[in-house]
Amino acid sequence: MKKTISRICAICAIIAPFIATQIMFRIEPEYEEALEGGILIGCFIGSILGVIALLTNKHNSKWIKVLSILPMIPLMLFLALAIPFWMYG
Repeated sequence: MKKTISRICAICAIIAPFIATQIMFRIEPEYEEALEGGILIGCFIGSILGVIALLTNKHNSKWIKVLSILPMIPLMLFLALAIPFWMYG
């Protein structure tokens, strides 16, 4: 059962940025803001689902680890670039 939960969470973590971007395109009239906001919000949601998938991955599946970590990469890059801007901006 936990293997199924971790698979579902890992797949949803990958799909979350695409779904959030599509929702933002429908809500936000500005194209660039919708794209950036959708990717950022989707990666945040995907990171939460990825952590859940990593915690429930008791069989140490490599695919689940890779799929869970992928949405965290853009979020960490954004934070690495945004924190110095917020501190010195």
